[in-house]
Amino acid sequence: MKEPLRFSRPLDVPRLRGRHRQRLFASRWCASGLLGWKHGYTVSIFAIMDTLVIRRADIQDAAAISALATSVAHCFTIKASGEGAESFLASLSPDSIAGYVASPRFDYRVAYRGQQLAGVIAMRDGSHLFHLFVAPHMHRTGVAGQLWQVASHTAMVSGGVREFTVNSSPFATVVYERFGFRSVGPRAESRGIAYVPMRLAVEEAGATPGPGKP
Repeated sequence: MKEPLRFSRPLDVPRLRGRHRQRLFASRWCASGLLGWKHGYTVSIFAIMDTLVIRRADIQDAAAISALATSVAHCFTIKASGEGAESFLASLSPDSIAGYVASPRFDYRVAYRGQQLAGVIAMRDGSHLFHLFVAPHMHRTGVAGQLWQVASHTAMVSGGVREFTVNSSPFATVVYERFGFRSVGPRAESRGIAYVPMRLAVEEAGATPGPGKP
Protein backbone atom coordinates (compact mmCIF):
# COMPACT_ATOMS: atom_id res chain seq x y z
CA MET A 1 0.00 0.00 0.00
CA LYS A 2 1.30 3.42 -0.94
CA GLU A 3 2.05 5.86 1.82
CA PRO A 4 -0.49 8.70 2.08
CA LEU A 5 0.69 12.10 0.93
CA ARG A 6 1.62 14.48 3.72
CA PHE A 7 1.72 18.26 3.57
CA SER A 8 2.96 20.43 6.40
CA ARG A 9 3.10 24.20 6.33
CA PRO A 10 2.17 26.97 8.74
CA LEU A 11 -0.99 28.91 8.09
CA ASP A 12 -0.64 32.63 7.45
CA VAL A 13 -2.95 34.13 10.07
CA PRO A 14 -3.43 37.62 11.47
CA ARG A 15 -1.45 38.60 14.56
CA LEU A 16 -2.83 37.13 17.76
CA ARG A 17 -5.18 39.35 19.68
CA GLY A 18 -5.72 38.41 23.28
CA ARG A 19 -3.70 36.12 25.45
CA HIS A 20 -5.28 32.76 24.91
CA ARG A 21 -6.89 32.47 21.49
CA GLN A 22 -7.02 33.65 17.90
CA ARG A 23 -10.27 34.39 16.20
CA LEU A 24 -10.20 33.83 12.46
CA PHE A 25 -12.79 35.62 10.40
CA ALA A 26 -13.90 34.82 6.88
CA SER A 27 -16.53 36.44 4.71
CA ARG A 28 -19.52 34.26 4.08
CA TRP A 29 -19.00 32.46 0.81
CA CYS A 30 -19.58 28.99 -0.56
CA ALA A 31 -17.09 27.34 -2.84
CA SER A 32 -18.19 23.88 -3.96
CA GLY A 33 -18.75 22.98 -0.37
CA LEU A 34 -16.19 25.47 0.96
CA LEU A 35 -18.05 27.64 3.43
CA GLY A 36 -16.96 30.63 5.46
CA TRP A 37 -18.89 32.63 8.04
CA LYS A 38 -19.22 36.23 9.03
CA HIS A 39 -18.90 35.31 12.68
CA GLY A 40 -15.58 34.15 14.07
CA TYR A 41 -14.26 30.68 14.60
CA THR A 42 -11.96 29.97 17.50
CA VAL A 43 -9.31 27.74 15.95
CA SER A 44 -6.31 26.10 17.52
CA ILE A 45 -3.19 27.35 15.77
CA PHE A 46 -1.49 24.07 16.57
CA ALA A 47 -4.33 22.07 14.98
CA ILE A 48 -4.09 24.05 11.75
CA MET A 49 -0.35 23.53 11.60
CA ASP A 50 -0.71 19.74 11.94
CA THR A 51 0.43 17.68 8.98
CA LEU A 52 -2.22 17.29 6.28
CA VAL A 53 -2.52 13.63 5.27
CA ILE A 54 -4.18 12.87 1.93
CA ARG A 55 -5.07 9.27 1.13
CA ARG A 56 -7.56 7.19 -0.81
CA ALA A 57 -10.92 7.00 0.96
CA ASP A 58 -12.40 3.73 2.12
CA ILE A 59 -15.86 2.65 3.24
CA GLN A 60 -15.11 3.61 6.85
CA ASP A 61 -14.80 7.25 5.75
CA ALA A 62 -18.33 7.37 4.31
CA ALA A 63 -20.05 8.69 7.45
CA ALA A 64 -17.52 11.51 7.94
CA ILE A 65 -17.65 12.45 4.24
CA SER A 66 -21.45 12.51 4.37
CA ALA A 67 -21.47 14.72 7.47
CA LEU A 68 -19.10 17.22 5.85
CA ALA A 69 -20.97 17.27 2.54
CA THR A 70 -24.37 17.64 4.20
CA SER A 71 -23.14 20.53 6.35
CA VAL A 72 -22.42 22.60 3.24
CA ALA A 73 -25.15 21.28 0.94
CA HIS A 74 -27.07 24.55 1.11
CA CYS A 75 -24.33 26.12 -1.01
CA PHE A 76 -25.76 24.15 -3.92
CA THR A 77 -29.50 24.15 -3.31
CA ILE A 78 -31.65 26.87 -4.78
CA LYS A 79 -33.67 27.05 -1.57
CA ALA A 80 -31.80 27.09 1.73
CA SER A 81 -34.34 24.63 3.12
CA GLY A 82 -33.34 22.08 0.48
CA GLU A 83 -36.89 21.93 -0.87
CA GLY A 84 -36.85 20.50 -4.37
CA ALA A 85 -33.34 19.07 -3.96
CA GLU A 86 -34.30 15.90 -2.13
CA SER A 87 -32.55 13.62 -4.63
CA PHE A 88 -29.33 15.62 -4.33
CA LEU A 89 -29.47 15.54 -0.53
CA ALA A 90 -30.16 11.81 -0.59
CA SER A 91 -27.03 11.34 -2.72
CA LEU A 92 -24.99 12.69 0.22
CA SER A 93 -26.22 10.09 2.72
CA PRO A 94 -23.66 7.73 4.27
CA ASP A 95 -25.03 4.79 2.28
CA SER A 96 -24.84 6.72 -1.00
CA ILE A 97 -21.30 7.90 -0.29
CA ALA A 98 -20.28 4.35 0.62
CA GLY A 99 -21.63 3.19 -2.72
CA TYR A 100 -19.62 5.82 -4.59
CA VAL A 101 -16.44 4.98 -2.70
CA ALA A 102 -16.86 1.29 -3.50
CA SER A 103 -17.55 1.90 -7.19
CA PRO A 104 -14.63 1.62 -9.65
CA ARG A 105 -16.01 4.68 -11.47
CA PHE A 106 -15.11 6.96 -8.56
CA ASP A 107 -11.80 7.90 -6.97
CA TYR A 108 -12.29 9.51 -3.55
CA ARG A 109 -9.42 11.13 -1.66
CA VAL A 110 -9.72 12.40 1.89
CA ALA A 111 -7.54 14.93 3.70
CA TYR A 112 -7.11 14.69 7.46
CA ARG A 113 -5.42 16.96 9.96
CA GLY A 114 -4.94 14.70 12.93
CA GLN A 115 -8.23 12.89 13.51
CA GLN A 116 -10.32 15.57 11.81
CA LEU A 117 -11.58 15.36 8.23
CA ALA A 118 -10.38 18.56 6.56
CA GLY A 119 -11.66 17.90 3.06
CA VAL A 120 -12.62 15.40 0.39
CA ILE A 121 -12.40 15.26 -3.40
CA ALA A 122 -13.88 12.75 -5.84
CA MET A 123 -13.26 12.15 -9.53
CA ARG A 124 -15.78 10.26 -11.66
CA ASP A 125 -14.56 8.27 -14.65
CA GLY A 126 -11.14 9.88 -14.27
CA SER A 127 -12.14 13.28 -15.66
CA HIS A 128 -15.21 14.74 -13.95
CA LEU A 129 -14.66 16.49 -10.62
CA PHE A 130 -17.66 15.04 -8.82
CA HIS A 131 -17.20 16.29 -5.24
CA LEU A 132 -14.96 18.83 -3.53
CA PHE A 133 -15.78 19.77 0.04
CA VAL A 134 -13.57 21.43 2.65
CA ALA A 135 -14.44 21.90 6.33
CA PRO A 136 -15.45 25.53 7.01
CA HIS A 137 -12.62 26.30 9.43
CA MET A 138 -10.05 24.86 7.02
CA HIS A 139 -10.70 27.49 4.36
CA ARG A 140 -7.75 29.40 2.99
CA THR A 141 -5.28 26.85 4.34
CA GLY A 142 -4.49 25.23 0.99
CA VAL A 143 -6.59 22.09 1.53
CA ALA A 144 -8.67 22.44 -1.66
CA GLY A 145 -5.62 23.12 -3.80
CA GLN A 146 -3.70 20.16 -2.41
CA LEU A 147 -6.66 17.84 -2.93
CA TRP A 148 -7.01 19.03 -6.53
CA GLN A 149 -3.30 18.54 -7.17
CA VAL A 150 -3.48 14.94 -5.99
CA ALA A 151 -6.71 14.12 -7.85
CA SER A 152 -5.73 15.74 -11.14
CA HIS A 153 -2.21 14.29 -11.09
CA THR A 154 -3.57 10.80 -10.40
CA ALA A 155 -6.03 11.12 -13.29
CA MET A 156 -3.41 12.37 -15.74
CA VAL A 157 -0.92 9.67 -14.78
CA SER A 158 -3.56 7.04 -15.57
CA GLY A 159 -3.62 8.39 -19.14
CA GLY A 160 -6.36 9.05 -21.65
CA VAL A 161 -7.65 12.24 -20.01
CA ARG A 162 -8.09 15.13 -22.44
CA GLU A 163 -10.09 17.45 -20.22
CA PHE A 164 -11.54 17.87 -16.75
CA THR A 165 -15.11 19.01 -16.13
CA VAL A 166 -17.02 20.19 -13.09
CA ASN A 167 -20.51 21.49 -12.35
CA SER A 168 -19.56 24.28 -9.97
CA SER A 169 -21.87 25.91 -7.49
CA PRO A 170 -22.35 29.56 -8.52
CA PHE A 171 -20.34 30.61 -5.47
CA ALA A 172 -17.37 28.40 -6.36
CA THR A 173 -16.50 29.50 -9.88
CA VAL A 174 -13.72 31.79 -8.63
CA VAL A 175 -12.06 28.83 -6.91
CA TYR A 176 -12.20 26.64 -10.00
CA GLU A 177 -10.93 29.47 -12.15
CA ARG A 178 -7.82 29.48 -9.97
CA PHE A 179 -7.42 25.81 -10.85
CA GLY A 180 -7.61 26.73 -14.55
CA PHE A 181 -11.25 25.90 -15.25
CA ARG A 182 -13.36 28.15 -17.49
CA SER A 183 -17.14 28.38 -17.75
CA VAL A 184 -18.59 26.69 -20.82
CA GLY A 185 -22.20 27.67 -20.26
CA PRO A 186 -24.50 29.88 -18.21
CA ARG A 187 -25.83 29.11 -14.75
CA ALA A 188 -28.29 26.22 -14.89
CA GLU A 189 -30.87 24.88 -12.47
CA SER A 190 -32.00 21.28 -12.15
CA ARG A 191 -33.71 19.25 -9.43
CA GLY A 192 -33.44 22.01 -6.88
CA ILE A 193 -29.74 22.81 -7.33
CA ALA A 194 -27.90 25.54 -9.25
CA TYR A 195 -24.59 25.05 -11.02
CA VAL A 196 -22.24 26.44 -13.67
CA PRO A 197 -20.65 23.94 -16.11
CA MET A 198 -16.88 24.41 -16.35
CA ARG A 199 -14.03 22.79 -18.28
CA LEU A 200 -10.24 22.53 -18.04
CA ALA A 201 -8.19 21.21 -20.98
CA VAL A 202 -5.43 18.82 -19.95
CA GLU A 203 -2.76 20.94 -21.65
CA GLU A 204 -3.79 23.75 -19.31
CA ALA A 205 -3.85 21.57 -16.20
CA GLY A 206 -0.25 22.36 -15.42
CA ALA A 207 -1.55 25.59 -13.91
CA THR A 208 -2.96 23.79 -10.89
CA PRO A 209 -2.28 25.71 -7.68
CA GLY A 210 0.46 24.86 -5.25
CA PRO A 211 -0.02 24.06 -1.55
CA GLY A 212 -0.21 27.75 -0.70
CA LYS A 213 -3.23 28.39 -2.93
CA PRO A 214 -6.93 27.77 -2.12
